[in-house]
Amino acid sequence: MKRVYLMRHAKSSWSEEGMKDHDRPLNKRGKDAAKRMGAELKFRDYLPDMILCSTAKRTRETLALMTPEFGIDIAMSMEAELYHASPDVLLDRIRDADAGANSLMLIAHNPGLAELIDILAKRDAAAPDKFPAGALAVIDFDAETWRAVKPHAGDVVDLIFPKLLVI
Repeated sequence: MKRVYLMRHAKSSWSEEGMKDHDRPLNKRGKDAAKRMGAELKFRDYLPDMILCSTAKRTRETLALMTPEFGIDIAMSMEAELYHASPDVLLDRIRDADAGANSLMLIAHNPGLAELIDILAKRDAAAPDKFPAGALAVIDFDAETWRAVKPHAGDVVDLIFPKLLVI
């Protein structure tokens, strides 16, 4: 079995006029949500073997605030190709993941992530109507290798939205 965690970066700030999109940081709500999500993932034992993260500031900050909550070291890679990537690019990156990892987290952006969930989920699965900032989808595949991960073959086993967490 292979498990994919698809995480959208936490809520970002639009407060600085003229700032490049890639450089936008998290706002206070986003910082709080990233920490809550890290604690929730630890509580649910949703700890990936590897994390691939977009190089955008808001995704890197989401990662930096979540991972201390995990309490373990996880292999990570910052990848420019994940910045506003299409679902096809995201799926290709999943298929190219390290063979030694059984679970993989991508921290990236919409609309690519939301579209990827629709592509990966079985046709009868409950894919989310919206995939808000800080949300996480957990998708399992009956696959021995990452190359065997196919469209419409994934079971969406959980959806977590940070604004619904009570801590």
